[in-house]
Amino acid sequence: MYPNYLNQKELYTNQTHYEMKKNILIIVLLLSFTNIFATNYYISSSSGNDSNDGKSENSAWKTISKLNTIIKTLGAGDVVLFKSGDTFSGSISLTTAGSSGSPITFSSYGSGERPIITGFIPVTDWVNNGGNIWSKTISGSHVVSALQLNGNPQKVGRYPKSTEPNRGYYTVKSSTQTSITGNDLPPTNWTGAEIVIRTVPWAFEMREVTSQSNGTVKFNPTTAYLPRVNAGFFFQHDPRACTSEGEWSFNKKTRLLSIYSTIDPNTLDIQITGYDNLIDLYYYSHYITIENLYLKGAGINLINEKASNFIEIKNCELAYSGGRGIHLETGTNAIIDGNYIHDVYANAIASRNNYQNASITNNTIEKVALVAGMGVSGVKTCSAISIVGSNTVVNKNVLRLLGYIGISWTGDNATITYNKVSFFCAVLDDGAGIYSYDGADQYPNILQSKVLYNIVDFGFGAEDGSSEEEPVANGIYMDDGSNNVEIKYNTVSNIRKAGIYIHNSNNIDVQFNTVYRSGSYLLYLYNDSLHPNTITGCTFKNNILVATTTTQKILFVHSQNGDFLTNVFDNNYYCKPYNENEIINLWYNNGSGYRAYAYSLSEWKTAYKLDLNTKLAPITLDPKTQILRSKWMPLDVNDTMEPQEFTLNDSYVDVNGVYSPSSFILEPFTSKILFRKENENPIKPPVAVNDTISVLKNTTYTSSTSLIDNDYDPNSLKLSVTAGTFSSEKDGNIVLKADGSYVYTPQTNFTGEDTFIYTLTNGTSTDSAKLVVNVINNNNSAPVALNDAITLPVNASWTSKISLMQNDYDPDGDEISVIPGTFPTNQGGSLTVSSDGLYTYVPKTNFIGEDTVDYTITDGSLTSTAKLIVTLKGPNNAPVAVNDFITVPENTSWISTISLMDNDYDPDGDEISVIPGTFSTNQGGSLTVTSDGLYTYIPKTNFIGEDTVDYTITDGSLTSMGKLFVTIE
Repeated sequence: MYPNYLNQKELYTNQTHYEMKKNILIIVLLLSFTNIFATNYYISSSSGNDSNDGKSENSAWKTISKLNTIIKTLGAGDVVLFKSGDTFSGSISLTTAGSSGSPITFSSYGSGERPIITGFIPVTDWVNNGGNIWSKTISGSHVVSALQLNGNPQKVGRYPKSTEPNRGYYTVKSSTQTSITGNDLPPTNWTGAEIVIRTVPWAFEMREVTSQSNGTVKFNPTTAYLPRVNAGFFFQHDPRACTSEGEWSFNKKTRLLSIYSTIDPNTLDIQITGYDNLIDLYYYSHYITIENLYLKGAGINLINEKASNFIEIKNCELAYSGGRGIHLETGTNAIIDGNYIHDVYANAIASRNNYQNASITNNTIEKVALVAGMGVSGVKTCSAISIVGSNTVVNKNVLRLLGYIGISWTGDNATITYNKVSFFCAVLDDGAGIYSYDGADQYPNILQSKVLYNIVDFGFGAEDGSSEEEPVANGIYMDDGSNNVEIKYNTVSNIRKAGIYIHNSNNIDVQFNTVYRSGSYLLYLYNDSLHPNTITGCTFKNNILVATTTTQKILFVHSQNGDFLTNVFDNNYYCKPYNENEIINLWYNNGSGYRAYAYSLSEWKTAYKLDLNTKLAPITLDPKTQILRSKWMPLDVNDTMEPQEFTLNDSYVDVNGVYSPSSFILEPFTSKILFRKENENPIKPPVAVNDTISVLKNTTYTSSTSLIDNDYDPNSLKLSVTAGTFSSEKDGNIVLKADGSYVYTPQTNFTGEDTFIYTLTNGTSTDSAKLVVNVINNNNSAPVALNDAITLPVNASWTSKISLMQNDYDPDGDEISVIPGTFPTNQGGSLTVSSDGLYTYVPKTNFIGEDTVDYTITDGSLTSTAKLIVTLKGPNNAPVAVNDFITVPENTSWISTISLMDNDYDPDGDEISVIPGTFSTNQGGSLTVTSDGLYTYIPKTNFIGEDTVDYTITDGSLTSMGKLFVTIE
């Protein structure tokens, strides 16, 4: 007999299923017990008491100190709730963990503003040292990196000031990594102070001054970079550098805090950072959620994580950190979502040590690292988002007003999508809105990273204190060692140097991007000896590159050899409508030495068989139009997550020369570049004209005429309206046919004015107009008269061309008229009015002020009275023009965003404008100014010094002249 293997198998299977069910039951029970024993703790600074048990709103604790007594007992599922609207002082250090599905949560309860956890502590007992310097020795060991006066952040005092020559920097003449010899150092000895050195264009390094003599400053510790010749430096954290109200310093060794104040600071609210980290997640504090809190005032980090996984920070406000907002170290799977992070002196969000799976979404981040010398010393400390590690997601964030880089990552499989980065590289440069770097090849680039559907605009470049003459800000920048990155569907505009910059990086796929108005180059490829990577394996296709000035170039390539020619270039649009010669520039070793090359597109195609299907701009423009680029080459951008409609007032073509419709839809985070061109055979839109009817209350009205009867089409095309059944503004109902006939039914018992907007079409374009319905009672209603007002000079009579009835009406739709006659006014003048409402007003001699007179309208049966209000003003005074000052680099045009009239005014409060035109300046330059005061200044070639030009403002009658002073450096 064979063994019963089938029965043995069934027995084994049944036993296995039994064990599995038993284990699942145990897990479920354990999870149930976890949730059963989880505790909610309540804290209220306004109504709590630390002697309570903290387990209900009515028995809440009062302080974070009380929370910290039980902090080590927190476990999975526990929730700590701070009362909304309350403020709590202190810090939280957590060393316990939650679990998957049952995190430890820090959140809020109640209604009102987010609860505030502050690390600021008050400073009192100031000692007067004379010269408006006050001091206080600060106990403890915490970092003092931010100070607020009456709730406002104050800057550390520096020397020299940023308003002084060279923008507040001394200049490095020679250096080591522990000393600097500077030009024109003052006799003051800054030993014991802190020196701030912009060692390289992309980093500030702060060091303690150990000695100073004979123009040489020595410091410790060693700098990361050798300070470059011509780099800038200044001194701070010394009371002698504090010379303006609120400026302060802090000596880290003696812990002496000093402030410049002309008012006794003991009478002021002065607070400093009193805690290094406000929330510290320390070693294996996994599964922690922080939500709906406002954290402010940290010496180093508002939230600090070390070796903790599955951290979630959402819907919080994080502000006023002397260092970073959120610091992640050696963990995984952080989720940072929906936060507002602002006013931090170093990174808003930063990770290091190969942090994995960070997700940063839906955050608004602004005012990051904007003060030179404040924050954290060194490299990568000033980027708004700086992530080192793989599998990073940065999605749907808004970043603006940034001292350095917007989004920086190192590692593979990153997803950077639907972010907007604006106004960056304001304090440091050689950065970008979006940036990647792996100079030492420490991190994998096996899986492709993606940079998709981002908007990057206004990269400034920071020349103050830089060793380089040219400020450098880029849009999207793949720096040393970056590879395997897909860059697609991005819009980059208004960038100081390069729109897209590839530096010693390979396998980069650049497609379907729009780059508009970059100061030097739209696309910039640079290979040098700093890294072994060559620029190969790259694709550059289907991009729209638009130069908006005669000096901007489309493409620049610098290579140690010709291997860049193996990349794919095709189907792009190289648009420089002013002059398309030499739009492509090369500098490379062709085998017989380095040589520069300059090509037109046709020459580039012929020489290298690249960009064979690439096109030039669809139009040619006069170079004079470059100052009006937004009119001649507008870039429309949808920076929202919803489709948006854009309307054109002129005729435009796209990059293919196809005429654009008068309105179009852009999908989220997309853009469209257009070129102004008159349509040779335009189809003009139809013209829809408003219609008015009167309808009795609760009565359906069937039209005897069409809404189209008073509409017309300039092209003589057939007109129709959009048919259907619609609701009116006041919830009436209208059934509309394509021929314009309709049936209208008012809402039950409604009387008054109802409106409905209909759409007229000629088959190509549309217009819209209103059907105005006056729903009236069967009984007559009185007309409605509304006040009128005019303003006149003293002793000026006025004969109107507009009727007093222009804003009056009759609810029944009856014809109305004015009761005519001559009537005395309130101040001794007279009003003569005719039945059509036209009138003549004569004031009392020399009267200044407000005069009034009544007039009466009638519908033939009932009447209504209103007032004519006349303001008589004294003699007109001329406007006042105040001089304006700007500074521009040599050979650089200046297009203003601030009106010349911003500091001008009219004593009478009259509206003023600038007399427009193009004017020659004192030194051979030109000024073109519009009536709103916006202007373009073009200096004389190679001129350096001060230039001036007059401009004239007017109030419509009198004028005044001001000067624009231009310093050209």
